[in-house]
Amino acid sequence: MVQWGLRLVGSAYLLWLGWLIGRAGAPSLAPDSRDKPMAFHQAVLFQFVNPKAWMMSLSAISSFTLASEAYWGSVAWLIGLFCLICLGSCLLWAQFGVQVGQWLKTPLSWRRFNGVMGLLTAACVVMIWR
Repeated sequence: MVQWGLRLVGSAYLLWLGWLIGRAGAPSLAPDSRDKPMAFHQAVLFQFVNPKAWMMSLSAISSFTLASEAYWGSVAWLIGLFCLICLGSCLLWAQFGVQVGQWLKTPLSWRRFNGVMGLLTAACVVMIWR
């Protein structure tokens, strides 16, 4: 029953998020209209309320650590591996953002891009119900 409820709530959230993304227009690039980025300490504190980070961490610790005396060593290896993977994926994601910003020059191209991203987000609901 709980699993069914989570599927329902998760599906509704993804559909709503897909709708918002799909209807978004071009961002305003005027210097005074941009939001200020998070400060480093705010970004660090944000990770403590990030449910995806908690779920990933709990899953990794429970799946990939060893028992008894080898526990803390395996945790250290896991943390190091996660840092390397996160660094690589963040660099790749940032480069993707730069490329997309260079390709999308007109409001129409932004609307099309956001429409496709909204549809892809909404399509993730299919994976929830498989």
